[in-house]
This record gives sequence, C-alpha cells and structure tokens, in this order.
Amino acid sequence: MKLPDSIQDFLREGSISVGHAKVIMAIPDAATQIKVAEEVARGLLSVRETEQRITGILGAAGRGVRKIPAGTDRSAGPEIDPNVAAAAQRLTRALATKVRIVKKGGRGRIEIEFYTDEELQRLFEFLMTAEKGH
Repeated sequence: MKLPDSIQDFLREGSISVGHAKVIMAIPDAATQIKVAEEVARGLLSVRETEQRITGILGAAGRGVRKIPAGTDRSAGPEIDPNVAAAAQRLTRALATKVRIVKKGGRGRIEIEFYTDEELQRLFEFLMTAEKGH
C-alpha cells in the first residue's frame, strides 16, 4: 500500500517516524491516514498512541489495547515549554527520526527513536561526525 504524498513528505522531513508510517498504513482510506499523520506531525502522538488511536478508529476490539475516543483531551497534561518543543522538532528534522526532550525541573533527557540496527548505526555515525566537527 502506498501512502499519500503529504504523509511521505512528513516522513522525509522527519515530522513522523517510519514506525508511525507503518502503523498509519493500517488505515484503509487516505483522508483518515492524513488526519492521523497530521496529529503525529504536531507531536501529539507517540507510535504506541498512534496504534491505539487507529485501533479506536477501526473499531477493533480486544487484544488488550485501550481505545482512545476521537475527542480525547490531550491538553490535561503538563504544559510544554515552546522552546523545548521547538528544539525537539529541530532535532527530529536533523536526525530524520522522532526525538523527544523530557524535562523535569532543571534536568532531563533527550530520547532518540530508531527502528532498525541500520538506523541506529546511521544515528551513531551522524552524532560521531558532529562530534568531530567541534
């Protein structure tokens, strides 16, 4: 199955990961695929949350996966610093994979997703090349 051009653009830009794209392919119609991909690109859904969202959309029951209603309010969580969100987006584009910055108080961590050994190797080489440049 081929993804719509706009979703392929999100993938090339690093706005969504390969994992997200694979999950989105389970949706039969392009309009819904694009809607979910846009949510992912805005940073609203992890791959697991995307799977759950799609399960809810498709009406699939069971297998221990909790359905997330379409109108679920995601704003109830902690407020996200726009500077941290922008930094995560820049890293996502630079590394061509999903990057999250988890910050708590003055501390935190940067999480870089990868889905294959080859992708891990590519990320490692990219980061090591960046290290040599400084």
